[in-house]
Amino acid sequence: MAPWYLLVRRGPFDGLLRPQWPWSWPKRHWACEDDVDFIVGTFSKSVGTVGGFCVSNLDRIRRRCASPAAPTCSPPRCRPAVVASTITALRRMIEQPELRDRLNHNAKRLYDGLTALGFHTGPTASPVVATTMPDQERAIAMWNGLLHAGVYLNLALPPATPDSRPLLRASVSAAHTDEQIDAVLKTFAEIGAALGVIEPLKRARA
Repeated sequence: MAPWYLLVRRGPFDGLLRPQWPWSWPKRHWACEDDVDFIVGTFSKSVGTVGGFCVSNLDRIRRRCASPAAPTCSPPRCRPAVVASTITALRRMIEQPELRDRLNHNAKRLYDGLTALGFHTGPTASPVVATTMPDQERAIAMWNGLLHAGVYLNLALPPATPDSRPLLRASVSAAHTDEQIDAVLKTFAEIGAALGVIEPLKRARA
């Protein structure tokens, strides 16, 4: 019988939404730490760099890797700049927990503001706030309008979306101010109302 292994993939925002980094997940949540063979995850969201990691307690695979867009660990891909910036980001997350509180405040401010304006958002606030657009044409027009107004975010189009509807994905960080987020909400309201994505009444009420 072939051997089996247990792999745990951490969420992209662990370390941001929880006070502990995810190495202690299995022990804290499932009491199965000793049974986990691999923990994998990405650096592109919570840490803000590129690549990812794979850690294991197996003797023959005791290594960590930062390997952008690669399924295997390859030393040439473990670039010093990626490793150094990742370590620095992790250190700041540990030493400055107030950054996590500020990030969650900013995420909730943007999420609550977009929801109040009448945009279709996800079920909960997170550092990446997605708004669903009614169709591809208005999604592209909204993205272009926001870009020209100085607001950059990501545009996701089908089939690369969960329910085959276009998405605008806005990211916030602990460095954003309340004034900046309010300015973004004002721009969303103006362009969204002009394109018929939200009702002008909700824009005025907000």
